[in-house]
Amino acid sequence: INPDAEKVHDLLATCYFKLGKKDLALSHIQKIAQLNPHNFAAHYTLGGIYESEGEEKKAISEYERAKDNIEIKEIIDNVFVADMLHRLANLYLKNNDLENAAHVFQKILDDKLTNKPVTIYYKLGQIYFEGKRFKDSINEFLRVREINPHSESISLYLSVCYEELNEYDKAIAELTPLLDEHSEAWHIRLSLSNIYEKTKNFELTQLEREKVSEILMKNVRNGSTDIREYIVLSQLLHQTGRKTEAIDNLKTGLTYLHNKIDAESLQEIQFLMANLYYEMDNHEGSIQELGKILTADPDCHQANNFLGYLFVERGEKLDKAVDLIEKALDSEPQNGAYLDSLGWAYYKLATKDNSETMMLALETLLEASKYAEDSEIMYH
Repeated sequence: INPDAEKVHDLLATCYFKLGKKDLALSHIQKIAQLNPHNFAAHYTLGGIYESEGEEKKAISEYERAKDNIEIKEIIDNVFVADMLHRLANLYLKNNDLENAAHVFQKILDDKLTNKPVTIYYKLGQIYFEGKRFKDSINEFLRVREINPHSESISLYLSVCYEELNEYDKAIAELTPLLDEHSEAWHIRLSLSNIYEKTKNFELTQLEREKVSEILMKNVRNGSTDIREYIVLSQLLHQTGRKTEAIDNLKTGLTYLHNKIDAESLQEIQFLMANLYYEMDNHEGSIQELGKILTADPDCHQANNFLGYLFVERGEKLDKAVDLIEKALDSEPQNGAYLDSLGWAYYKLATKDNSETMMLALETLLEASKYAEDSEIMYH
């Protein structure tokens, strides 16, 4: 009798939902949204269905339409509005759309749709932090502190924000009180040492790093199950010239945690070992570690450049070296270090082949000097 009876479509959708016939229910809700584009409930429901089905783009689109119609309908329960906005904001976060996520969270605050604003302040602080909007991030985290004055995570976030803004005294002031209760927290001491280094307070830099090394050595001896502790300890040993100890420590971590190391950490370990072997003139060891990286990730541009440059230095496999370096440059065509590697490869080829390659070497090295001020490039 009346194919456009909105209320009947609504009732049919409800019945089909209760019968478990989601597709039929969905068709009637879509019809309601078509008949009445300003129907908040229809768009809200459609958003929920699409979200549950993993169709995030469609869900965002429907939640946005629901948001646009909040003011149009006279009576909408704030519980539904708040739920819809939270869902929308979290979907934006999931899709790394920080700007829109922040906008929606701010709307929740502006419209007073939450009885726990501190959670929104915290999320906004994190969003601005990820977006490197450190001043905005500080403002939000300070709001959290007013409500939760003893939050350690807020102190850590604030310290990083202040450090990024070169407000080092404030960064130090955030971190040092944490050590009163957590004297063994090596990551806090390491952060402090990095700030002290930036302020050229080398005495305190060294003091904190020695304490970090002591803590990590104790943890490793006790069978630490945190691969980061092995990595950071080896980095510190590397800095103090204890390269053999650094390698032995990494090998211990690899042996002890061989089935618990994620791919990213494993690659970091292999890079560190490759660098250590290189500095110890153990090129075969370095080549072996870089080969492991490229077996797992053939497109790793850092490893392609490193291995290519190593072949160039050794004066061997020069054609392969060029291929490796060019592959690295495919990922970062304006990387001065990679262009330097390629220019030096051309130079080594020219000493064996012809002057044309020598001119190409010079042109490539001149290009490298545009992107990086480096004494090695100028030497080449």
